Amino acid sequence: MTVEFDTHKIQAALQDFYNATGIDADLIKPDFTSACRSQQNRCLYCAKVQSTPAGLQACRSSDKLLLEKCAATAQAQDRVCHAGLVDVAIPILYDEQIIGYLIFGRMKSNLNFSSLKEYIAGLGLDTEEAKQAYAQLPFYDGERIQSVSNIATLICKYILLENMLRPNENDGVEKVSTYIRDNLEKPLSIQSIA
Repeated sequence: MTVEFDTHKIQAALQDFYNATGIDADLIKPDFTSACRSQQNRCLYCAKVQSTPAGLQACRSSDKLLLEKCAATAQAQDRVCHAGLVDVAIPILYDEQIIGYLIFGRMKSNLNFSSLKEYIAGLGLDTEEAKQAYAQLPFYDGERIQSVSNIATLICKYILLENMLRPNENDGVEKVSTYIRDNLEKPLSIQSIA
């Protein structure tokens, strides 16, 4: 199934989500590639973590693990990333099939940076710079994270309701047309076409 994205409208909705919550959000395609995001400027802490090749690779791996868990369950999932921040992925379902994901986060849920040293060890970061960047992040307790997740779920429903993300309804017609065209020399029946 191919999926059509109205990236301009989706990006505007994600930007509104960012403006209201202060949290970055990305719309991810079913193949785990990015369709669009709320803003280009990532948080300073994430920028520090991603400034090294090891940190960037760890970020990509962390997001992939979260999305795989979300895909396997077809339910919203959260996890603490390799850098100690909470990320959440919500599947966007159409006829019980995942046609995209909303991933958001980079939320600080722990005030104590010293407990994060194990998360960032081995990434080649300047620990003091990372600590200063981490201190600038706003704190999100469990209740606030749940509220943001509820709002993100509403955004997913809004994206579907407004047809900003939709499966290409012509997929079936295209498959039938291709089958008929490729098999014109054979006797065709309703059964074979179906």
